Amino acid sequence: MEKVAAMHTLVRKYCIEEIEDLKDKLNECYKINSEIIKEIGEKEFIESKDPKLVKLVSETIKARCLEDTINYILIGIEEIIPEDYKSVEELNTKIIKTIESNEIKSKYFKFNRNYTREEEKGIIKILKNQLINYIETVVENQLNSVEPMFHRRTLKLEEIDNIEERIDVKWEIGHFCDPFTGSGREDIIVFNQDFFYDEIRFNKVKEALKKIGEERIYEIRIGCGVSCVMDTSVFTIFNHHYCCCSEGFWCSEKMDWIIYKSHEGTIAIGGEKLLEEVKENIESWKEGVFSFPV
Repeated sequence: MEKVAAMHTLVRKYCIEEIEDLKDKLNECYKINSEIIKEIGEKEFIESKDPKLVKLVSETIKARCLEDTINYILIGIEEIIPEDYKSVEELNTKIIKTIESNEIKSKYFKFNRNYTREEEKGIIKILKNQLINYIETVVENQLNSVEPMFHRRTLKLEEIDNIEERIDVKWEIGHFCDPFTGSGREDIIVFNQDFFYDEIRFNKVKEALKKIGEERIYEIRIGCGVSCVMDTSVFTIFNHHYCCCSEGFWCSEKMDWIIYKSHEGTIAIGGEKLLEEVKENIESWKEGVFSFPV
């Protein structure tokens, strides 16, 4: 691996590991919060002035905000194309500039009163400085043994516009908003989204994509979030209960198939080859087909 690409990979790895650590901390906080709420009631928990509970809530919010912030940093870093830079120093300058951007901050601080604006800035500054310090202390020898990671790149706005225009021509999506439910198209099947929130079934969809030769796919989030191109191995269907985005689609460069998630609770799969593989991989596929309530 070239040293510039290795440096970019190291920074991505750092961010992803930090996010995973914060998720673990959050899950532990949520578990403790839930146990206390069961014991004393939600109203009492929210209104409690007990210093231990106040600290617990503050730590939970802080972890959620830090996770959100480093996610934004990772998105910015994954927009950077290492091949565009001639040296590690040039790349590092760009990465640090991205990290220091005022645009990178957590929206979750806005919805709580546990931290003042100045405290928010201080917390985020510490996180950014830790990452910058890590980047500045990486030595050349470390770049000689960096293992490759999965590919994922944040798409630029003009790339997203181009993909949306092309997918509209191919699949007649129009102004989006659940375009396939009730369309009667023979090359598309609309499923209940919960059918594919099952991990086993979803993994079989990924297997189907690999069988038709898809190594990288586009993810376009509509109206929110960030769109990207990524290895099929890290493809997942975002769940609106855990993600701010409730509508979007996935496709290939050739646009010969589409997976469309609507805000109405449906997931449509289109494309002859992909549908054949999905039907073959999931014997119970008919059980997941969406039907209008009688």
